[in-house]
Amino acid sequence: MNIDLLSIEGKYRGISRVLSLKLKSYKEFNRLLLLYEKYLNCLAAKEGLNANLYSDSVLHMLEELKNEFLIRGSHCEIIFFSDNPNEFYLGEGFLGFDAYWVNEGLSFLEEGCEIDNYFLQKLNENGLFSNYENAKEFCEMRMQTMVHSAQQCEKEADIRPFCIWN
Repeated sequence: MNIDLLSIEGKYRGISRVLSLKLKSYKEFNRLLLLYEKYLNCLAAKEGLNANLYSDSVLHMLEELKNEFLIRGSHCEIIFFSDNPNEFYLGEGFLGFDAYWVNEGLSFLEEGCEIDNYFLQKLNENGLFSNYENAKEFCEMRMQTMVHSAQQCEKEADIRPFCIWN
């Protein structure tokens, strides 16, 4: 299982790495930078990119970062995500399934990504797929599209469903 801090603007709409913040002073920037550095050092201590990134210490650091963002008017939340079906839990806190391009760190459900009407109708109120089968079908379609695209043929298309919780 992995953990991250995400910007929330209305609907969830996919794993995104964009957090905007209004800072009024160097002191505010320095505090945020120090917190973020602690977080990155903790992640770097984990073994490999595919390691389980969840731990109590990472959660604590993300809670501190989240509070800094909230104080400054940037809406965000901590999410947990996994592509391991053994970890899927569809109960409390379940947001849905994302279609995530692992190699590029990109969600195909992020705001601004075009989604065919057929799949758009399968998204839930969070902007994610409600069930694994729909997410898997979408990922397979995207991989097929990329394989046939000359622009993407040099990049590996490792797109798979990720279960998302908050």
